[in-house]
Amino acid sequence: MIYRAFILIILLAGLNFSNAENSSSLKEDSIVNLEADVHKVEALLNLSAELAKEKPERAIYYALEAKQISMKLSFTNGIGLAYKAIAYVHYIHNNFPQAIENYNEAVQFLNKGESDIVLAEIYENVGNLYFQQSVYDLAMKKFMQSIAIYKAHNNIQGMGRLYHLIGDIHMIQENYSNAEENYLHALEMSEQSNDLENIVYVYLSLGNLNELKGKKDIALRYFSEAITVSEEMKSELLLAQSMMKLAHILLKEGKPQEALSYLKRAGVVFNGHEYTEFLAENYLEFGRYYLLKEDLDSAEWCLSQTRSMADSLNILWMLKEYYNELSNYYFLKGSFKESLFAYRNYKLYSDSLYKKDYLKSITQLEMTAEFNRIEKKRMLDEVKRTEIQKYKAHQKNLLITGLAILALALMGFLFYVVRNYRKSQSLGRKLQFQKKEIEQKNLELGKKAEQIRKNAEDLSYLNQELQKLSVVASKTDNAVIIADETGTFLWVNESYCKLFECSKEQLLRSQPGLIEPGTPDEIRKIIEQCREQKTSAYYEQKSFSNKGREIWMQVTITPVLDAGEKIENLIAVCTDISELKKAEKEIVSQRDLLLHQKQEITDSIRYAQRIQTAVIPRLSNIKEFVDDYFVLFKPRDIVSGDFFYTQKKEDLIIVGVADCTGHGVPGAFMSMLGMAFINDIVLRETKLDAASLLDRLRLRVINALQQRGVPGEQKDGMDVSLLCFNYKSGEATWAGANNAAYMLPVDERRFSGDRFEKFVMDEHILLELKPDKMPISIYDKLENFSALEISLEKGDQIYMFSDGYPDQFGGPKGKKFKYQAFRKLICKNSNMSMLDQQEFLDFEIERWMVSPDGKKSYEQIDDITVLGIKF
Repeated sequence: MIYRAFILIILLAGLNFSNAENSSSLKEDSIVNLEADVHKVEALLNLSAELAKEKPERAIYYALEAKQISMKLSFTNGIGLAYKAIAYVHYIHNNFPQAIENYNEAVQFLNKGESDIVLAEIYENVGNLYFQQSVYDLAMKKFMQSIAIYKAHNNIQGMGRLYHLIGDIHMIQENYSNAEENYLHALEMSEQSNDLENIVYVYLSLGNLNELKGKKDIALRYFSEAITVSEEMKSELLLAQSMMKLAHILLKEGKPQEALSYLKRAGVVFNGHEYTEFLAENYLEFGRYYLLKEDLDSAEWCLSQTRSMADSLNILWMLKEYYNELSNYYFLKGSFKESLFAYRNYKLYSDSLYKKDYLKSITQLEMTAEFNRIEKKRMLDEVKRTEIQKYKAHQKNLLITGLAILALALMGFLFYVVRNYRKSQSLGRKLQFQKKEIEQKNLELGKKAEQIRKNAEDLSYLNQELQKLSVVASKTDNAVIIADETGTFLWVNESYCKLFECSKEQLLRSQPGLIEPGTPDEIRKIIEQCREQKTSAYYEQKSFSNKGREIWMQVTITPVLDAGEKIENLIAVCTDISELKKAEKEIVSQRDLLLHQKQEITDSIRYAQRIQTAVIPRLSNIKEFVDDYFVLFKPRDIVSGDFFYTQKKEDLIIVGVADCTGHGVPGAFMSMLGMAFINDIVLRETKLDAASLLDRLRLRVINALQQRGVPGEQKDGMDVSLLCFNYKSGEATWAGANNAAYMLPVDERRFSGDRFEKFVMDEHILLELKPDKMPISIYDKLENFSALEISLEKGDQIYMFSDGYPDQFGGPKGKKFKYQAFRKLICKNSNMSMLDQQEFLDFEIERWMVSPDGKKSYEQIDDITVLGIKF
């Protein structure tokens, strides 16, 4: 019987499937048999759109057929729509070049005016295609063409989408103020058109933007709004995305427990559908959660899931974040070599995020075998853990059963003993009770007599205290209210009448109360809590006098209890804080003004950063003249008081590092002066060496800053380490103004003299090139700078630097890194490539700025610059 039922189910399922296929075929046949006119073109294009996702080849076939018919009919709009349909198929299957080509063909045939909205949609789609390929200038151009059409037709919904996309481009390009302006426009338009989906996306973008700006509280608010709208839409995917973003911020703020519930709810949605990219991001956030909880095994498993999915989808930004968290995982585990390896990959992904061919070669370096070994170990551990849990559960069941049997036996025995004891004691208890009852009656009569006497004394005392209280209440500047237990006024003092500009009789006639119809809910709750708990309460309340004057009061309510602990009266003391509130409002206004001014100043400084970055010469200028090089350049603020310099003049290469007085904006001004002066000196002078260049630079700085050497004068300037070498002959001169240089020569025996100090470290010999102890500025005694003449050989390495690296505070005791540790670091990694040395120096100083337990971090105190050259 069961077998027959099963066969019947199979036959019915097959029949249904066959019917669906037949229905689809019949529809296609009915359209194909139509007369070749405009209606058939429309039907073919609709059929193409239906088949685009599941059967792309047939979708393109029907679109091409629609194009052929349109060409025979000279139906140009139909030709354009056919190209658009073909482009759509390529679009949803990620064939971007073919999609763009067909969209551009469509534009050529569509009629202006009649098909304006279709044109706007095409420009929007092409812009999206360019955006996904990171061609932001072309994406912006297409978005602007699209929004112009939407504006002309007052298409609010389309304008909302486009403002959002334009905002995304500005955010990627770090034009945060423009991004925010466009997002707010998008939000306004989408609210007008009730486009809930775009509202959610805009809230998510605003949250991301404020996270980048460091405003995590505002980001949390926007992500919460996204959750609210997603729930209103009943969109599982948008709700899960919003929850994951909110969890991300909570994890950044070190609140893993608050983030956990959101991550779990999002994970359920992503697991239940084909949302692989979001699921990978969900595993990444779970990895961060477990790292915060120091559950390294769980963190490792989640991160491995992220890696697997991000690799399969080639999601480069996620691979970058994965390597960052993997570095943190190994660091917490104490595997510092593996942590450095992962951190290098993180930096490479950060610096080359869109260079896909290069990144593919990087990912091949990953330790696949190590992950396989870890995964096998995890599975074995899981099996062992399951077996142990089964054994423990079995033992627990045995124990519970034994205890239950023992408890039942014990209860039976106790019941028998208690029943016999109660029978023997029953008669004695009755006699004892009657005796106690007589004694209690006598005692109560005595107490009542004593209570009558005490009440008389208390009444006399209370009358005296009430007289005193009445005098105090009437004389105080504060408004005083005596109310009954419900809050209805019974009495007010003169100060209350004066504050509210009313008479006592007029006030009490209206029977006001502490709770009135317009009383805010939060104040109602405070007063109700005061009455329920019988404790004092405090709140602030805005009110108005009889003449309409605004009054802010600070109110303290105290319940007065009777002998039975019931509320007899409520006493409220009101203090006028109107002036304080005015001052508070002014302070908030000034704060907002200062925040606005700060943002404007920050935007200006960021623009100055772009100028400074453009002015600093590129090290690639010297690439063909040296074997290898690197520069580690970490400004403390947006702009830097450090700068590095490279220039070529005939056969001479000039390279240097300068540390200007101050950092941030003042330091940046000085650095711009320094670069401009050095450029001018190199351009004008025919014969150059390191010492003479520093002499001329000092003279320019003194004249420009009008330094006279008088007491109390500001001695702004710079410390410099400068090398000039002839790349053909290998002859070089070096000079330093307060700043030394380090050299790792192939053969140290070539160098001698008191200006070469030797350090032996890790089987390496490091030479410190001693500078002249005077700056590039006015000084007590101005002498010419002296040059060290050096003959360079292939393999020699030279390092020039500012004092920012060795002077940085950090480590377990919060002390400076120091020059000795800096020298050891250079020697230890001198066999690496220059790029690896740069990354290692960066990694070490970042690690130094975080205490070993991870609970304390130290701010960067100065600009950091280290320049290394291998000849």
